[in-house]
Amino acid sequence: MMDDGVDDKDGDYLSQEDSDNLCHLCIGDPYLADEAGLGTRQVCFHCGKMEPGLTLAELSERIHPVFEEWFQQVNEDHGSPVSEIIASIAHVDDDVAERIADQLSDDHGYMAVRDGGDDPYDSFNHYAEVGVPRERQQERWQRFKESLLGEARY
Repeated sequence: MMDDGVDDKDGDYLSQEDSDNLCHLCIGDPYLADEAGLGTRQVCFHCGKMEPGLTLAELSERIHPVFEEWFQQVNEDHGSPVSEIIASIAHVDDDVAERIADQLSDDHGYMAVRDGGDDPYDSFNHYAEVGVPRERQQERWQRFKESLLGEARY
């Protein structure tokens, strides 16, 4: 039998529609799913199960830096919509990705618009993955070599 609601901290009843929690079972990315598995047990807005998970705000906090570092805005002919990128990062369904994009827009869009820019998470924006800068690749390679020479051998 599926539990479709739970009492929150204040004793109020939370339904699946009221929840902003996404359970670890609805997240396909192993890293995010593991983190969600350590989260608070609440009703999942997606599947309705009472499972540990992360709130949309917590998920967006983890996705935002990945999005900023690995994707750049491009012409729509050469990229993918924001929600499609989010779905591929977190390995979530399209409707979940839309809700995460909305949360990211709420969290970051206002400041961007206030400062004269565009909301980076607007549904009309398209993004493409950027390559790793050469300097960063060299830095990682150097750390790897130092690790092999100085740490891994002992």
